Amino acid sequence: IVAALRGRIDFEMVFVDDHSADDTLAVLGALKARVPELRVLHHATRSGQSTAVRTGVKAARAPWIATLDGDGQ
Repeated sequence: IVAALRGRIDFEMVFVDDHSADDTLAVLGALKARVPELRVLHHATRSGQSTAVRTGVKAARAPWIATLDGDGQ
């Protein structure tokens, strides 16, 4: 995403951790140090993919929104 958009258009990436049991938050935290366009949100309890997508869409600041699963589906 960064390679395709940086320098071409203003953008943000909103990642929502759905309280996964993996290392999502740690990975995103490390990435955030190098990618200022990244915003990281997380749920306090597991609430599923649909709720995570809704959270991200509601938090987005731009009029255009594209969604992409973190697991590459």
